[in-house]
Amino acid sequence: MYPRSIPASTSPESPEVRTRYLDVAAYLLTKGFQLARVDLIGATAVFCFSDLELIGEAAVKEFHNGGQVPAAAFAAAQKRVRDLMWEARRTS
Repeated sequence: MYPRSIPASTSPESPEVRTRYLDVAAYLLTKGFQLARVDLIGATAVFCFSDLELIGEAAVKEFHNGGQVPAAAFAAAQKRVRDLMWEARRTS
């Protein structure tokens, strides 16, 4: 099993949850989290989501424990995060 997420931002003014996994990022988008940015660490895209309510880690855990979202929304979110990842790589 891979790590659930990358440690969250330590900045109290802008808490966030981060992940490098496309399926987790798509799940968070589907759950309504706002994507703040896509960072590149080497060749790895890291998706950073705003987490003002501090519920991001719980949502990631929910995903790994079988959380469910509408299939069509999840598929659309997967396409969006893939496109964002490739765009970040192209512009770097």
